[in-house]
Amino acid sequence: MSGASNAEVLKKSKPKEEMAKRPPGKPKGSVFPILRRLLSYTYPHRGYYLLLIVGFVLSSAFSLVPPWLIRIALDQYLNPEGVQKLWMISGLMIGFSVLQGAVDYFNRYLSESRGQQIVYTIRQNTYRHLLSLSFSYFDHARTGDIMSRVTADAETLQVFFGFAVVHLVNNTLFLLGVFGVMFIWSPYLALLYLGILPFFIFGITRYAFIVRPAFAKTRKALGDLTNTIREQLQGIQVIKIFGREKESTATVKEMNDRYVDVNLEAGKISSFWMPFVTVLVGVSTGLIIWFAGRLVIQEVLTIGILIGFTTYIGMMMRPIRQTGMLVGQVINAAASAERIFEVMDTQPDVDDLPGATELAAVKGDVEYRDVSFGYASGNLVLHSVSFTARAGETVAIVGPTGAGKSTLIHLLPRFYDATAGSVLIDGKDIRKSTVESLRRHIGIVLQHTFLFNLSVKDNIAFGQPDVDIVTIRNAAKAAEIDDFIMSLPLQYETTIGERGVRLSGGQRQRIAIARTLLMDPPILILDEPTSSVDAETDEKIQKAIARLCENRTVFVIAHRLWTIQNADRILVLQNGEVVQFGTPQKLVEEDGLFRDIYTLQVDSENFDLGPSTEERGEE
Repeated sequence: MSGASNAEVLKKSKPKEEMAKRPPGKPKGSVFPILRRLLSYTYPHRGYYLLLIVGFVLSSAFSLVPPWLIRIALDQYLNPEGVQKLWMISGLMIGFSVLQGAVDYFNRYLSESRGQQIVYTIRQNTYRHLLSLSFSYFDHARTGDIMSRVTADAETLQVFFGFAVVHLVNNTLFLLGVFGVMFIWSPYLALLYLGILPFFIFGITRYAFIVRPAFAKTRKALGDLTNTIREQLQGIQVIKIFGREKESTATVKEMNDRYVDVNLEAGKISSFWMPFVTVLVGVSTGLIIWFAGRLVIQEVLTIGILIGFTTYIGMMMRPIRQTGMLVGQVINAAASAERIFEVMDTQPDVDDLPGATELAAVKGDVEYRDVSFGYASGNLVLHSVSFTARAGETVAIVGPTGAGKSTLIHLLPRFYDATAGSVLIDGKDIRKSTVESLRRHIGIVLQHTFLFNLSVKDNIAFGQPDVDIVTIRNAAKAAEIDDFIMSLPLQYETTIGERGVRLSGGQRQRIAIARTLLMDPPILILDEPTSSVDAETDEKIQKAIARLCENRTVFVIAHRLWTIQNADRILVLQNGEVVQFGTPQKLVEEDGLFRDIYTLQVDSENFDLGPSTEERGEE
């Protein structure tokens, strides 16, 4: 089973690996599959888009009327007998203009509202999928780049759905309508129109082919810039402590310059389109005046048809120019969609297996059975680890930096899956349980606590949002933090700032302990939760942890010896292997790594291992 699981992990990780190998900003393939996938999001709104098509047909028809009326006016009523009827032509011109304005308003509002709804769905689906991805994805992904995909790239899709696609349809209908009118008026001019059309199509396709990679680079550069600014702001304290403001500014400037450069490159390409259209429209107008003028002289065409044609040519300038810009926006949207779909197509390494069941009541027995694990193929961090922790037992995990302590513990809540072997809770392989139900039974207090920019109450109740304030306060009292919270201006309703910046490290740690207490998990993981705090705070946290550990199976990642003095057994890791496992008293009495660690720290800490193995009557 473990071999199959490993193969599945490697298979699922493939999209992410391919993304890493591909040069930054380089599109993967044809734009059309991406656009088809994007357009599939319009299907739930197909009724509205059918209305839009009707609206576009009406708008295009109304826009074709004014030149036709001009032709009628010039050919029939521009004489003393028909001058009285010119007011009718003027009235019709105004009436159709008002109707077209009303229809265009309806079309624009409907397209914008549907576009917002579709982008809302894409953004929500992307974020929901991000939350489903495994820790391994976030080990490599950059937060700023992810934020850029969820926000800026999604916003680009709003232009695609709310403006670009619908106006492309509208412009296409208008240009087809102009061709239809030209064919009715004069097949010769219609053929001339068709002869010019391939030049426009060539310009659009050539423009789209060049502009797509440029827009892909701009999206990539924006992600890099966002990530750099986020990282610099997160490290603002370090920057100020070491006086590195100038260097930080230079770092952001470098990324900003790169973003400007790729935008200028894209702008240079997109700037080609406007002059190209102007030249083509000028050429086509000149040809029509020359050709149609000769037909007017020969009395094959009327002056009204000639003026109507030139009016249509003038009217075509806007949709043709706009179509080129819209194609650019579509290509830009495809580049953004490609980045979003890369996220959505990445499968989690850790997921519920077929047939996984809810993990019900947990006694707390934990077994690691011949477990090996590697973050990268062929590079194992853990090697055939086997041990058992009995329900209610506290197991301390010690070892030098890089021994694999955190990795070992991260396998228990399935942040990662073992490459080989299995982890069992109450004799059941954890991969046979759903991830959500598994993690409900495991509480974790990390060394570096993360708190949200919410109230104290909401942070404590984060895992149990429906509990009452009395229960929340009881958890806070047990965590030795209630007195401090009650001294705050708004007490439990006080907002603590981003990442809990308004609190000290010890206060954040005790709120995290209260948060875990509220979950009341049968299995608990502690990752040295009292590092870098003063003695008084350290004592309070020790008391809180003692209450937290009562009647639970506890794993303590220990860097300081006091954290393991109450441990039932100690597991010593070195180079990813278990080199010792036993009671503290037994391990300190035998030669080995634990005794070396003990000897180094015992003089500087008030450390009491309790009675020896002989005094306890243990072997």
